[in-house]
Amino acid sequence: MIILIFITQYIAYQKYLLNENEQKKEISNRVDLIKEKLQALVMYSYSATKTLAYIVERNGIPADFDAIAIELLDRYKYFDVVELVNGKGVITHVYPLEDNEVIGFNILTSAEASSGALTTIKRKDFFIAGPINLKQGGVAIISRQPIFINETFSGFSAVVTKLSTFFNDLNIDTSSDSNYMYQLSRVNEDTGEEEFFLENDMTSFKSFAVPIEMSFGEWKLYVVPVQDTLNTAFWFGIFGCIISILFSWAVWFFAGQSQRFNTLMHTKLAKQEAQLKLMYDTTSRQIEKSESNLNQAQQIAKLGSWERDIKTNTLSWSREMFRIFEKNPETFEVTRETFLDAVSPENRDMVLKTYTESVKNRTPYQLVYRLDLGDKKNKYVNEQCETFYDKNQNPIKSFGTIQDITERFNNEKELLVYKNDLERLVEIRTEELNDSKEALLNLHGGPKFSICCLRKRKSKSTIGRFNEVCIFSHHVTRVKNAHEFHYWLYRNTFKRISRTLK
Repeated sequence: MIILIFITQYIAYQKYLLNENEQKKEISNRVDLIKEKLQALVMYSYSATKTLAYIVERNGIPADFDAIAIELLDRYKYFDVVELVNGKGVITHVYPLEDNEVIGFNILTSAEASSGALTTIKRKDFFIAGPINLKQGGVAIISRQPIFINETFSGFSAVVTKLSTFFNDLNIDTSSDSNYMYQLSRVNEDTGEEEFFLENDMTSFKSFAVPIEMSFGEWKLYVVPVQDTLNTAFWFGIFGCIISILFSWAVWFFAGQSQRFNTLMHTKLAKQEAQLKLMYDTTSRQIEKSESNLNQAQQIAKLGSWERDIKTNTLSWSREMFRIFEKNPETFEVTRETFLDAVSPENRDMVLKTYTESVKNRTPYQLVYRLDLGDKKNKYVNEQCETFYDKNQNPIKSFGTIQDITERFNNEKELLVYKNDLERLVEIRTEELNDSKEALLNLHGGPKFSICCLRKRKSKSTIGRFNEVCIFSHHVTRVKNAHEFHYWLYRNTFKRISRTLK
């Protein structure tokens, strides 16, 4: 009997350990899956806000903001509202406007919204704020990308994800999930206390909670198992004791039961292994799709990303980086040396020095330089980089982006050449007109009359040149491309020559 009791209690204990290990695996798999989906959601929010910020930085506030917002919402479907905020913190554009009438609201003066906004400005990079009680009602998470024009803060591009959308994106049902409890929280900067935004009571479960923290945000997502695995093992132990006391003579039965239990355990493990494999395959396909969408977004924006592991001195590129550098990802070996070889020799020391000082001073940087790609082909790129450190403040990795700005750089250079040519042509024609006027005055009038008329005409000529320069400055801001500017230059030159001949 004692042996049977020992055996049943041992089996109960093993069942308890088995259930506990299974629950830990399920929790770990659940948390890993949520983390992967969170990472995808963050990357989509980052891509959307970065795209909108790039449009504003390059072309100013778009006149077709609603069309761009509709395209972003249709493409990503991970957020509900698209916003633009000016440099004073005032919301200027919102889509959709229905149920989101917050235009004119200043987020920098709001006690609720200013924390995340100021953190975004301080970081000079993408940041997710919230959960925040929205002015228009409800609770949401707000992803913001700061906009800097000529090194001056000019506002935010932002997307708003309501909590219902947030949990739907993560396939989380906070009301009917019987296996897990979820809670969303953030630390109140004024009180220092943790605030919770869902109705679930975490008091008795917090010691079992698994928090998920995001480096780009100020919030935590708790995942709490609510199943009591002790019950099954406990009742199994009691049942074993009763069976041992009443049926001590049936030792062979328990031996057979143990064998059947092992078979059941192996069957259950095999079933769970198949489920985990299916979950892994599904997650892998979702990750591949997310990577494909990210690569497509980078290709549209001509924006590549790179990551350097400082400890191992290894460098990795995204696909768009290979397109920008015109390298074959199958054959090109990405190293720090091969990267520097592509940088123009006159910019190479500057790039290396800027990166070294950034790592040393723990500050991100932005830099524009030229690439020499061979066959006399050059490109101009805009690089941004930030380095991350461990708890001992030792650098562990650097993450950066490189954007191809060659087209913009060449257009600005061409416009500058046309501007200089026009100014030189105006000076030449002005001198010729003055010489002609002086000769005519000397021919048809006396000296005093000539001098008087000459002074009046020079005054009018000066005013005319001033007006022409004003007209030029106004027109340069309106031309769309170099061909239109070229046409405008020769058309106005022809008009001036015609007026002179008359």
